[in-house]
Amino acid sequence: GRALIGQLVENTDYLALADSQIPPASDPNRKIIKDANFSLEVESLDLALSSLNAAAAQVGGYVLETRTDSGREDMRYAVLRMAVPVDRFEDTLQRVRDAAKEVLSEGTSGVDVSAEFVDVQSQIANLEATQARVREFLTQATTVEEALQVNARLTEIEGQLSQLKGRLQFLSQRAAFSTITVELRQPLVATTPAGLPAWNPGKIASDAYTTLATVVQALATVVIWVAIVVLPIAVPFIFIGYLVARFRRRPAAQK
Repeated sequence: GRALIGQLVENTDYLALADSQIPPASDPNRKIIKDANFSLEVESLDLALSSLNAAAAQVGGYVLETRTDSGREDMRYAVLRMAVPVDRFEDTLQRVRDAAKEVLSEGTSGVDVSAEFVDVQSQIANLEATQARVREFLTQATTVEEALQVNARLTEIEGQLSQLKGRLQFLSQRAAFSTITVELRQPLVATTPAGLPAWNPGKIASDAYTTLATVVQALATVVIWVAIVVLPIAVPFIFIGYLVARFRRRPAAQK
């Protein structure tokens, strides 16, 4: 059993394969992940979103995400993210520009993952060769313990293969489809037909309430000043005046 396990450990390292060649820079098969980001001002948010959805479909792409926000009084806002075939990337960028009243900002980026792609392919090939070798050990196992150990090694290899194949698929899909993220802004300027600012009852009511609160605060301030400052000074004079007036009336009453 120990001899078999030792041989298993010694002979199931990744098999050395010849290094795969990375495609040259001019090769169209290079794996390059392209992304673009736009910020647009549009005349109509709904029309712009419809235009971008149609543009993605026309080039063989699809919309990944759409988010809208109409909670602001001065602007409607939306974000659209689409994936398009890499060979239609530049064409789609122009379609995005055409949907705008004004392009506020634009940026593109590209990440070359050709080396990683080739490396992952090589790792998968190595693991598959190792997997075949370990399966040969399974036929040589003479005890249950040896069979369990060999199966454990096979399970480990299968897990590694699953991760690598998932990574390879991700790189392949990301390189095949570029991502374009578009922020759209539709300013809202409410005006009357004559071009004057529109009547806004809510704003008028808010301004009136603010004015009322200011007046009430001013009156309350006056009352507080009178009660604390004026009355303590005025009361003695009022009392003295009262006594003087009463004293003057008394002689007249006695006559």
